[in-house]
Amino acid sequence: LPGGRFWAGRFKQGLDERQVWRLKWLSKVMNEHDRYMRDFDLVFSQLTCWGPGSQQDTRSAIQKLPFSPKHILEIGCGQGIATRTLLEHTQAHITAVDNEEYALDNINQIMQQLGETQRVATVCANMAKLPFESKQFDLIWCETSAYIMGVENAFKEWRHLLSDDGYLVLSDLIWSVEKPSSDAMSFWHKEYPDMTTEETRIEQAKRAGYALVDSFPVSDQAWDNYYQPLKARVNELAHELAGSSALADLNRELSAYDNRNGEFNYQIFILKTG
Repeated sequence: LPGGRFWAGRFKQGLDERQVWRLKWLSKVMNEHDRYMRDFDLVFSQLTCWGPGSQQDTRSAIQKLPFSPKHILEIGCGQGIATRTLLEHTQAHITAVDNEEYALDNINQIMQQLGETQRVATVCANMAKLPFESKQFDLIWCETSAYIMGVENAFKEWRHLLSDDGYLVLSDLIWSVEKPSSDAMSFWHKEYPDMTTEETRIEQAKRAGYALVDSFPVSDQAWDNYYQPLKARVNELAHELAGSSALADLNRELSAYDNRNGEFNYQIFILKTG
C-alpha cells in the first residue's frame, strides 16, 4: 500500500482520490498512467472486495464499542460490504463516503432493495476534503483505506468531525514482527513507506487526541476475501494483459501475500476521543 507521503506528490500532479485508489500499487511515470489505469480498472471492475476485510471482523469491532452509535460516517466505503454489516448490527444513520460513483450507485441500489434508504446516505467526496460539520458524527468507520491520505494525517484531520466522546474505528497494514525478512522489508519499503508497527500507530493516535479502546488483527478469512478473488482475476486476464505493468505489480502484491508468514497484518484500531 502506498503511503501518504508518496501520494502527496500524485495529488499535486492532479490525480484525485479515485485515481489514487486505482493506482494503489504503483510507482510509475506519468506517461504510463492511462494504460495502467485501463488495465487496473479491468482487473478490479469485477471484484467486490477492494481490501482485506470480513463481516466477522466488522461485527467484532462493533461489539467492542461500549456504546450504541447514532450517526456513523463510513469513509472509503467501497462497494458497501462493511456498510451492510454496520446497518445490520447498529441502529445508526450511516453516511457512506467514497470517491467511486459507481460503487455508491451499487450501495444505493442495495439499500433500495432492502428498504433502508432512510438510514443510509451516500456522498461522493475526497476523504481529505470531507464536506461535513464539526462534531457531526459519534462514530467514524474506515476499513483499509486511510493510508490514501496517510493514517497519522487521518487521525488529525478527522477528529473534529467526531462529537465529544466520539469513536474512530480504523484498520491499517502494520508490521507484526520486530524483525521482518529482508524480502518483506524491501517490498513494503517501496510500496508502503509509511507502514509501521501497532505501537507506533497507537502513539500517533494518542498524540492526535484519542485513547485506545482495543486493537486486534483481522482474520485470515479477511485476507482470503480480498486476495483469492484478486488472484483468480489476475490469472483470468494473464493472456489479455500480457506485458502489462499493472498486472506485474499485482502479481508482486500477490507474491508478497503468499509469503506473508505472519510478518505483517491488517490491524483494527478502536479509538475514543479523549
